[in-house]
Amino acid sequence: MKKLFASFFIFVFTLTLALCLVGCAKQCTYRFVNENGTVLSEGTGKKGSTIVAPANPTKASTDEFSYEFIGWDKEVGKLESDITFIAQYKEVKRKYTVKFLNHDESVLKEESVEYGSLPTAPATPTKADTDEFSYEFVGWDKEVVAVTGDVTYTAKFEQTKRKYTYKFVNFDGSVLKEDKVDYGTLLTIPAIPEKPETAEFSYEFIGWDKEVVAVTGDVVYTAQYREVKRQYTYKFVNFDGKVLKSETVDYGTLPTAPANPSRTATKEFTYTFSGWDKEIVAVTGDVVYTAQYTSTKNKYTYKFVDFDGTILSEEEVEYGTLPTAPEDPTRPEDEKRTYEFIGWDKEIAPVTGDVVYTAVYQSTVKEIKYTELAGKIISILGDSISTFYQDGSPMNSYYGQVGRFYYPTYCQDVRTVDKTWWGQLINNTNMILGVNNSWSGSTAVGTDESAGCSDARINTLIQNGNPDIVILYLGTNDLCSGFSVESFIAAYEMILSKIYNLCATQVYVCTLGYTEYNGMKYTEEGRIAYNKAIRAFAEKHNLGVIPLDEYVQEDNYKLYLNDYLHYKYKGTTLLSQIFEKAICDYNSIEYTGTIDVEHPEPEPKGRVTIGAYNSGVWDENVYKNSAILYSYDSLGKGSSYLYYYIVKIVKEGDNYRVVGKKDINVAESFDSCDYYIMINSENPSNQFFKDVNVNDLLTITGDITSGNCTFTLVE
Repeated sequence: MKKLFASFFIFVFTLTLALCLVGCAKQCTYRFVNENGTVLSEGTGKKGSTIVAPANPTKASTDEFSYEFIGWDKEVGKLESDITFIAQYKEVKRKYTVKFLNHDESVLKEESVEYGSLPTAPATPTKADTDEFSYEFVGWDKEVVAVTGDVTYTAKFEQTKRKYTYKFVNFDGSVLKEDKVDYGTLLTIPAIPEKPETAEFSYEFIGWDKEVVAVTGDVVYTAQYREVKRQYTYKFVNFDGKVLKSETVDYGTLPTAPANPSRTATKEFTYTFSGWDKEIVAVTGDVVYTAQYTSTKNKYTYKFVDFDGTILSEEEVEYGTLPTAPEDPTRPEDEKRTYEFIGWDKEIAPVTGDVVYTAVYQSTVKEIKYTELAGKIISILGDSISTFYQDGSPMNSYYGQVGRFYYPTYCQDVRTVDKTWWGQLINNTNMILGVNNSWSGSTAVGTDESAGCSDARINTLIQNGNPDIVILYLGTNDLCSGFSVESFIAAYEMILSKIYNLCATQVYVCTLGYTEYNGMKYTEEGRIAYNKAIRAFAEKHNLGVIPLDEYVQEDNYKLYLNDYLHYKYKGTTLLSQIFEKAICDYNSIEYTGTIDVEHPEPEPKGRVTIGAYNSGVWDENVYKNSAILYSYDSLGKGSSYLYYYIVKIVKEGDNYRVVGKKDINVAESFDSCDYYIMINSENPSNQFFKDVNVNDLLTITGDITSGNCTFTLVE
């Protein structure tokens, strides 16, 4: 057993030794490469052999860096296995030479500077001046930038013509003129200088200390003077500076005074000459002697007089004294007015001259009331609403010129004066027309003859006797013209004052009824403001008010107006009733008539009277300028069809369904249906069918075959 084990051990040992000997005999490779992979050297050897490195390699420089070999990436020793060694380098920043040269190429600065560094320029170089030029450094021949290689900078200079300073100085060395100019420039001489006078002498400039020539260097010219003996002026002047005597004499001369002067009295003082302000002595310089006066305070008379000139008090007092007013006077009433003293015609102030203060009274028109209207004279101051002029008419308004009256020319149903509001009022009350001074387009405000406040118009109101009643019916045109409420009422104040100066009478003012007119500067807001002011004016002066705005309102004005502003017969009738009632009420007279004012119930939405339809009878006496449309008729655009709607309806039970709707604005043709309706309106946007849409259901009241029917929208 032991022998067998020994044989096995020998076998294993022998096998192991053989394997080791085979391994030791294997060759290994080594290689040296540069940093870019280039093979520098290579070799083979047995394991354990010494590796031989090649000579130190190099790496090419760049503009910025050079490279220094510092070894291999691993230690070079014994060869143990295949191996590669890579060369290692250190970067070294490269340096370059920078030179700064002067204009003559002399070196101002030279240094070695690393790549990328910004060179530092030397101190500013200079270049020596010549007689003709001076030189100024303006920079280098190229921009100084970061170093990328050897570089040379050369100084650049700008040459400038040399200048020299010249001076002109006065006797005391003060500079009169100084300038720096180019060599050879001809000098500009300053204005003639002066030397201050002394008490004894004045000085006359006679030139410069040397000839003035073209500049060849810095130079100073000094003014030269000649002495002149001085003279002086003496003056005698009045208190206000007015020269009484003036003379120029040599120093030391004794002045001669003029005759004694005088001074005009003022409101406050009279004056007496008392001498001169200083003693008259020999002249030693210019001198003024001023006249002196003594003053005496003046006296004046003030008076307080009554309205008729009666002297109430009178006194003579010194200037500046405050007058003492007498006890308040009184003025007896007359048949038109009572009077209350309210002060004097001017403010009481210290006396500055003879003065008269006149008593001022506020007058109040006595209240006039009538027990009946029959026989009373009525006059009117108005605009076109109150006009009427027609040859042969029993009553006319004042002006018959074209353009100054509205009725009857522009209203078809007010053709005679008895249909005007004032004609009806006079006939209904048995009053008498004084003067109707109404003028179309006139305003209360203004300065010309047409204005309601003009004397020319107001003075006519009494031509046929003093009126018992005056009607003011203005304002519409003032509002159209854009006059403020304040301007309008100021004109009414003037009118009222002038009327009361003419006669004792009742005065009535009219408010303005509603209208949808919005032309010129007329506005509804303005109308309301005017009416408010008219009522306040009437209350202030205890006048009668004709309240047209309480009757002619937004819901009924179309019943009464002929156009936007003037009334048709139905409207003038309503106005006459309003006027009569207001006058009766003001006088506490029972009004036995009635005011027939209508306020129609609003029509159901959509009610309209048709103009034509496509089948049936047409009454041309009722619907003029319209046409009947038939199925397949072609309707051409034309003046007869402007402002029309065409509505297509189809019968549906007891009602009609809208199946089509359009404006007539192009040539149209229509297909067959039960009816076409042609609606005639000057303003279709306000009409029923503007609010009717296709598929709406309508009911018909009346006979569609006669054209006398209306439609109502089924809600």
